[in-house]
Amino acid sequence: MDASAHEAPAFAAFGESAVIVSFGATFEPRTHRRAVAFGRRLEAEPFPGYVEQVPAYTTVCVYFDPWVVAHAPGERAAPYDRVVAWLRERIARWERDGAAPDNDAGGKTVPIPLCYCEACGPDLPALAAAAGLSVSEAVELHLGARYTVTMIGFLPGFPYLSGLSERLSAPRLDTPRAAVPAGSVGIAGRNAGIYPTASPGGWNLIGRTSVRLFRPERPDPSLLEVGDTVVFVRVAHDEREGTAEPWR
Repeated sequence: MDASAHEAPAFAAFGESAVIVSFGATFEPRTHRRAVAFGRRLEAEPFPGYVEQVPAYTTVCVYFDPWVVAHAPGERAAPYDRVVAWLRERIARWERDGAAPDNDAGGKTVPIPLCYCEACGPDLPALAAAAGLSVSEAVELHLGARYTVTMIGFLPGFPYLSGLSERLSAPRLDTPRAAVPAGSVGIAGRNAGIYPTASPGGWNLIGRTSVRLFRPERPDPSLLEVGDTVVFVRVAHDEREGTAEPWR
């Protein structure tokens, strides 16, 4: 892809040891793919003093060690200025070489078994009625989409999922629940999400999965990463506990 098709990223300091790289002011799938791919390329080609990158909808927060950056070979400058210069160079090179950062943002595809019964999805009937749909129609609409993990937040391993049909969008509950069961799938606005652990929450609950999304004992504790694709597979309530998990 021609580099001229890309808007130049913006850079902003985030404290003394991080820089936020912004690829756009509003969420668009292409902008998000560019941010995700940038973070992945940075992991593969880090600069001296690089610590980690944290992607969000349209931005990537890049953390660095100011001491290491300041003492790295090359022209002397403030650590933040050196990091920004390195990041600008990498982005320009990737795009100049024809490896535009939005061309390789795809992650893994993860099937998630989901029970839509009323015990697991207590808000589904009201949500469907508000959309002028039957419960079965709402379920089919939800099942028919492919969801992209656009951000991990709120709770460790909690995925924010884009791709929800606009007909199923709904505001958060007026009164949040004091306890939402682990594995609950909810809707808030145009986002879907999955509660990895039991928690208070105000999202509209439409189903529940037995898949564990967060395992702190693992080197990579989160099942899902930004850029992954989620597809939901309907299961009956009595099948939930016996469903094979895609993450071992």
